[in-house]
Amino acid sequence: MKSVGRGRAAEEYVARYLVQRGCEILRRNFTIRGGEIDLIVKDGNCLAFVEVKARRANSLYAPREAVTKTKRERLIRCAQEYLKQERPALTPRFDVAEVVLYPGEIFAVKQMHYLKNAFDAG
Repeated sequence: MKSVGRGRAAEEYVARYLVQRGCEILRRNFTIRGGEIDLIVKDGNCLAFVEVKARRANSLYAPREAVTKTKRERLIRCAQEYLKQERPALTPRFDVAEVVLYPGEIFAVKQMHYLKNAFDAG
């Protein structure tokens, strides 16, 4: 499975996980010039901007390590634009979902870690 397909499958996996826990998916792949947010989710009184990262179990680094300073800055800019457009009455936060896959071509999840408040906009 190519990385784009693997990424989309991981996003779908995380979306199902969140819905099962009572969250509402508001947007998928919200894109502005220079950035994208994988999932925007209503979680109680919070608005979670979710970055999904998937890596194979034999990868040299954890999926969360791919959320670099530059990536965080892009996510923050995207979130600001979404908030400006939609004006939701919810408390924003940034979450990271890291999906660890078994090696191979088939999409098979070994484990998933969901990190609430993984970083802030400050």
